[in-house]
Amino acid sequence: MRILSILFFFIVSCSYASELKITTGDWYPYTTPKIKNNGLISNIVTEIFKEMQKPVQINFEPFEKGYKATLDGKYDLTFPYFKDEERMKDMLYSDSLIDVENVLFYNKEHFDEKNTKGIYDTSIGIVKGYSYKNIDIENFKNLTIFHSEIEAFYALQQAKINLIPSNKLVGMHIVKRYFHDYYSNIDYIKNPDFISLDTMHLLIKKSQKNQKTMQEINKALKNIKQNGKYTEIILNNREIIEANFSDVIKLVNNTETFPMVVASKSLDSKEKFIIPRGTKAVVLKWSEHFLKPANIKIYDEMFKKTKVKIIDGPLRGQVLYVDNMYIEID
Repeated sequence: MRILSILFFFIVSCSYASELKITTGDWYPYTTPKIKNNGLISNIVTEIFKEMQKPVQINFEPFEKGYKATLDGKYDLTFPYFKDEERMKDMLYSDSLIDVENVLFYNKEHFDEKNTKGIYDTSIGIVKGYSYKNIDIENFKNLTIFHSEIEAFYALQQAKINLIPSNKLVGMHIVKRYFHDYYSNIDYIKNPDFISLDTMHLLIKKSQKNQKTMQEINKALKNIKQNGKYTEIILNNREIIEANFSDVIKLVNNTETFPMVVASKSLDSKEKFIIPRGTKAVVLKWSEHFLKPANIKIYDEMFKKTKVKIIDGPLRGQVLYVDNMYIEID
């Protein structure tokens, strides 16, 4: 009995000893405790170590703090990071976890996307501890450093700055989640000179032992790409990956008999809101037959509903259902 107890203790101790501690930041939707599997890249990382049959514990810390803690030995690995010359002095990089697109978001009311010649004379916001590949930050004369991307995007929405370099997907999700009313004045520059395609990586502190660990990680990453598990993760996160700004519409009524726009809080509500003509809204959910062909009766479809969020006028911020006949693309 005593031998069994010692054996059990030994097995449990080894299990805990072999658990890898990994840190990442809250970078929605790639790494975040707010969604399933802790985000897209966290899902990939977890699957890598599952392939290696190694238990892992993922802890969320601010990126700068987590990176330093990994260098100090508190964590075994950290992710996700772009390749950076400074970091490469101290860290080993995994093969690419995922390809990403980095862009420059701007305030359309205060910056002209077509006139980028004087771009370094305008104001820009960056996040402390982040690295940027799509713009030369040191050339900007008017630079503001923020503690988070949400704080930076709020400054952009308030026109306190005119530009923010950010991952395209991350920036779009920030606008959609926190500044839904401002789709109409935040966009990203489409000029390819200010867009960079980059790769994200797992990092481990340089050492001979860790070099072997990184080789095992890369082998497991290659395996999950070959056996279909990687593709499955991507497909399961398709809705997040393909996120885009919603369509901005204008609500109009061109009839002479009743030249008003009406809307309701729900599909079957009898109480109606009167909306000023020309009010702008963001589409949250298109009426079904806008999206696919069908045998329809035109008159009936005019009175089917589309779900929108009002972004100007007295009902700004309200989520309402409007008849299809009132919709005009802005």
